[in-house]
Amino acid sequence: MIEQITGSKGMSGKTLNSATSAIWRAINARDLDSARKLIAQTRNRFQGWRPSANMRFVLAEQEVWQSLRDRPLPVAKGQIHVFADQYQHGPFASDAAKTLQKMRSVLIDRELWRAQQNGETPTQIQTRIRIAQKDLPDYHAPAALLTRLSTELAAQSIPELAKKRQWTTILAMSRRLPAVFASPYLENQQWLAQAEAHQGSLLKAGRYYYRQIHLANNYKDAFSELEEAAEVMPSSVVQILLKVVEKRYPNQLPSLQKWHLGVLLGDAARRHFVGQNERAWLDLQPHLAAIEARHQAQDARLIAAILGALGRPKESLHWWFMAAQWSKKSADWQTVGSIAMADGDLDLTAQSLAHLSPAANSAKPIFAWYYQQRGLQAYEQKGYAKTLDDLALSQKSKALPLGLKSIQAWSLLHLKQYAAASRGFSSLYEKKPDRANAGGIVTADFAAKNLSHAYDLARKRSGILTTLLPMESMTRNISWINEIPWRLAADGHIELPEKRSSYLAIAATGIWRGGSGSDGNNFNALAPGFLGQWGFNWHLAGFAQLSVPSVRANSASLNASVRNDQGAMLSSEAPSGRNWMAPGFLLGLDDVRPGQSWRVALGWTSPSSIGGGTPQGAVQYRWDLGKSKSYLQLDALRQAVQQTWISYQGVNAQVSLSDPSSGLQSHTLDYQWGAAMHNELGGSLYWAGPEPNSWDYLVSSHFDLITGRNLDNNPGWTTYLSAMKPVLSNAHWWAAIGPAAYGEGYAHNQNFSSPGYGDYYSPSWLLQPQLAMALSHWWSNGKLSVAASLGYQWARTAAAPFIGAPNLRSQLSSLGDGLDLANSSYTAAQTSDVSGALNVLFTQQLSHHWFVDGAASYQASPAFSQAQFGLDLRYVFAGNRLPDLASARLMASPGRALP
Repeated sequence: MIEQITGSKGMSGKTLNSATSAIWRAINARDLDSARKLIAQTRNRFQGWRPSANMRFVLAEQEVWQSLRDRPLPVAKGQIHVFADQYQHGPFASDAAKTLQKMRSVLIDRELWRAQQNGETPTQIQTRIRIAQKDLPDYHAPAALLTRLSTELAAQSIPELAKKRQWTTILAMSRRLPAVFASPYLENQQWLAQAEAHQGSLLKAGRYYYRQIHLANNYKDAFSELEEAAEVMPSSVVQILLKVVEKRYPNQLPSLQKWHLGVLLGDAARRHFVGQNERAWLDLQPHLAAIEARHQAQDARLIAAILGALGRPKESLHWWFMAAQWSKKSADWQTVGSIAMADGDLDLTAQSLAHLSPAANSAKPIFAWYYQQRGLQAYEQKGYAKTLDDLALSQKSKALPLGLKSIQAWSLLHLKQYAAASRGFSSLYEKKPDRANAGGIVTADFAAKNLSHAYDLARKRSGILTTLLPMESMTRNISWINEIPWRLAADGHIELPEKRSSYLAIAATGIWRGGSGSDGNNFNALAPGFLGQWGFNWHLAGFAQLSVPSVRANSASLNASVRNDQGAMLSSEAPSGRNWMAPGFLLGLDDVRPGQSWRVALGWTSPSSIGGGTPQGAVQYRWDLGKSKSYLQLDALRQAVQQTWISYQGVNAQVSLSDPSSGLQSHTLDYQWGAAMHNELGGSLYWAGPEPNSWDYLVSSHFDLITGRNLDNNPGWTTYLSAMKPVLSNAHWWAAIGPAAYGEGYAHNQNFSSPGYGDYYSPSWLLQPQLAMALSHWWSNGKLSVAASLGYQWARTAAAPFIGAPNLRSQLSSLGDGLDLANSSYTAAQTSDVSGALNVLFTQQLSHHWFVDGAASYQASPAFSQAQFGLDLRYVFAGNRLPDLASARLMASPGRALP
């Protein structure tokens, strides 16, 4: 059969089996080329022979496997599809399915390995695996591949772990997966070194960086390793590694030192950030000179911050100041200002403010504090004006706290800006009604003479202010609170004014007068005496005057003789020399208070030479017109006329008629006349201008009646007008100048010493326009007042009988020898010439109790000249001891009743 099949003789079944076995051996040996040749040979030898279906299946399977091993994946993938199509049905379908699953697994393995070799990431390969497992659920990736993927993933995670500072995890992986830090993942060794450094394994980490620096091929690589080491290693280790680099590359020493300084600063910054300021300072301290030489603002800021954290503010401030100088940034200057402010360093604060804008909100607290502190310093040094300037600058940046507003108010008070000080204290009192603010209000208003403000505030807001004021007394005098001379007690209370002065004074007044009377008679009177006053309270006082006049009589002026046409002579005899008189006195009450004042005096003149005295006295009432110095005054006065012996003392004489030819007296008459009294009733209006330098006006007019024994009553008038303009006004001086006019007139001319005349100046009319001047000066314990006038006077005196007394004329007319005398008369006269006056008043406190007061005046006119003086030594034993010119005014004229 074999021969028939093959067509050849000698071909047996054994030969065919041997050929078939050879084919299977080649197939099993995966020598598919030999298997295909043997199949071809066997078919040629054995005609009609065909490989069995099983052989063809196995051969096809092996060809696919060979393709999977040796041929490109697309080819292998194509053969798998062919194999699957060929055997998806038939007796080999089951075996083919199993084989195909294995083939596809191998194909996937090859694709995964190729992807891994082509650089796909483990994540991408894992995605491929998941996709393959969806198509081939029983597929399992090769363990070697999975291990490699795991290793690669772990290696890739190291930088991320380092970034998250998970150093313990990195160290754990180094023990569990050392391959992660071996080739090809040698770059992970730097992360391992950092992990070891952070976890305290400095020796291992140091060895790594030491090795890397030695293995570096150039300076750039060595420096890179040094930089990496500096990020994780302590400065002591970095210094060791730095020495290594310096030794290998000595030409790079300057740049390495500069870099090392930066490293130290960076390390110090990190330590400062975590609160390790002491260690940071220890590292930087040896290098401060080098750091300062860099002139880097960020370096100075770091050192300043470290020193500040260590509680060393002055040193910190020094470095902040350098930072600001180097950066020239306002933020640094503001920091300097803030720290200097907290440290109380005014000089550095001032330097910082020179670089800051007052308009910047962030700088305003510094500006405010600086000027506040300057203001406080100025206040302590009593520089109150500078205090106000500095506090005003501070207010531009920030509102003043209450304490500084109080300093501001007290400064205003010290500068005598009382109204502003009062406003400041009042505002403070509204917010804080305490003793200090109440005391400030009282002190300021007292100095400004405006206690009505304090009173009104106390009424509106009850509190401690009411305890500092005499509320009941002020309520009773509510319209004149500011005019009452209240007292400020040492404890800040306002007290009732001090009682008026109580004093006793020994005094002397004098008068010299010449030219008055038809004979040009002279008059000289001296009146020593005593003045006394008793103050009942702050406005009411009683007073007393006792004087003992001494009058010098001039016989030439008192012996009048006239020869008539028939030769008869009329003469009168009077005493000569100085004559002391009995005392005269005045008792009175004087009340001076704001709004009104009055004075009442009553007494008795010294007895005249013809016997007996006469009542004297005065009444005066004055209304103040509003709160200015204007006033209206009414007064009545009765006092002796002190011009000549006759006007002051009168005459008790003999009137004789003599025959000129024989010298024998023909008739003798006893006659008394004189001792004139001046009675006055009138008033004055003084109007002060609204401003301190405004014109002031005075109008004074009085009705006069001069009476006396055996004298005709002589009515008259006096008027004075003036307008004064202040030209100087300050704390110690006042002066004014202006026009004035004086006029007077009497019904009868009594300017004669013959019998029946008072021998006092009594023109029919007198007009004297003049320029008036006034000057006042006051000091701590004294006052001076000077008034002067210069003008021109016109006056007329009327004609009068030689014998003034009508009854005496009648007697003489009845006598033949005296008829012509009785009919004789004085002629009228008119005079005009320059006139003037000077008046001086002064007072001086000599000690706590003793005062001296004085007055002097001089008056010159065409008709007469007159000089007066007064001087006293006064002992004040109680009450007000302020220098006052009242006593001096009383002595301006002997026996004066009104000051």
